[in-house]
Amino acid sequence: MTEDFLHFIWKYKNFDARYLETIDGKEIKIINSGEYNTHSGPDFLNAQVIIGGTHWAGNIELHLKTSDWTAHNHSSDPAYENVILHVVFDHDTPTAIPENRPLLALKHRIHSNTHAKFEILKKQHNIIPCEPFIKGVNDIIVTGWLDRMLAERLEYKTDYIKKLLHQNKNDWAETAYQLTGRNFGFKVNAEPFEKLTRIIPHKILARHKNNFPQIEAMLFGQAGFLQEVYTDPYPEALRKEYRFLAGKYNFTPNRKSEWKFLRLRPGNFPTIRISQFAALIHKSEHLFSKILEVNDIKKAISFFDVKASDYWKTHYTFDTPAASKSSGALGKDSIYNLLINTVAPLLFSYGHIKNEPKYKDVAMNLLENCPKELNTITKSSVNLGFQNKNAYDSQALIHLRNEHCSKQLCLTCGIGAAILKTEDSGLTKNNIQLTGFLA
Repeated sequence: MTEDFLHFIWKYKNFDARYLETIDGKEIKIINSGEYNTHSGPDFLNAQVIIGGTHWAGNIELHLKTSDWTAHNHSSDPAYENVILHVVFDHDTPTAIPENRPLLALKHRIHSNTHAKFEILKKQHNIIPCEPFIKGVNDIIVTGWLDRMLAERLEYKTDYIKKLLHQNKNDWAETAYQLTGRNFGFKVNAEPFEKLTRIIPHKILARHKNNFPQIEAMLFGQAGFLQEVYTDPYPEALRKEYRFLAGKYNFTPNRKSEWKFLRLRPGNFPTIRISQFAALIHKSEHLFSKILEVNDIKKAISFFDVKASDYWKTHYTFDTPAASKSSGALGKDSIYNLLINTVAPLLFSYGHIKNEPKYKDVAMNLLENCPKELNTITKSSVNLGFQNKNAYDSQALIHLRNEHCSKQLCLTCGIGAAILKTEDSGLTKNNIQLTGFLA
């Protein structure tokens, strides 16, 4: 038994509430169990109960044992003066009720199946801890919770974008440029790509918007790739161009060693991605304005229809010819990745911050029209019966796993709550033997 579990039991009234009485025999009727308080002070605020015919309004404190009231020094804490009911699992001080405050014990009112399922959930190491029970949960509950997970994921990304905005003094163009650059790194090179966008501001690249070789020279130079002399004419021309521009703008490059090539397919090498990013900057004079103009999936895909410079059709690194030719184009999977992790979050954040719902709607529509993501999380989830039709579903499943399941927050999960509230759903003789109430 844990206090978190006891909080859950009280919040959802998941106990036998018939003929409730205080320890000293006064009838209790719960009008409102209160608002769960995640900060300091009593556990539930603004509750209403009738005790012995008297209507009380105030706060409720929960403990595993009655003696915890004294052990936690609540008697001397003014924050607990307005506690109208002390709820405990076990009344361990039969001859003493702290401050003679109304006391309710729940030990014999919690169904043993509920607690046993909670113990099973805590011991699970599957991607989804509720695997033994999930098929017994109503589809409406699952769908509703996944909708909430998608909204929460976009809100998390909005918080990150707000931090970038603050760092960039509310400059949306610079923020969009940095986020797009980071996501061009596709996880493996996200950090060096973000560093690259921070040491070469978008406004500097914009001054050279009509000169693609100069944009490419600045990006490769600041990424640390132009610190050596090359044999091939193209990288050598970029190197000389960069030396001139570095003197003009007082550039200091990052280290080339920060970029990762190991275990990447050649088409995902950072050299190719940097050239493709340069092509996007060259193509989109006002990057963020172009993102705001996206209103359907076709327009969104065409926005990222860019190719690396011709040199990269026959090379993956400077001075080393490739064994086979490449188009140098940003692939469909990469484009969808950018739509999911860059365009949709930017549109949602802009709509949220500016209070313009149309942008949030476009963001949701994009996710619904992007193909489903296939990874360990989504594949395992589908095997358990979850739906994964598009990126909307995929993002919800990823957030559920990363922010709830992996942290075993079953007590604050809508699906977990449904499992624990259903007395026998999902139980078999093989996984549980307990019946009746806790003794």
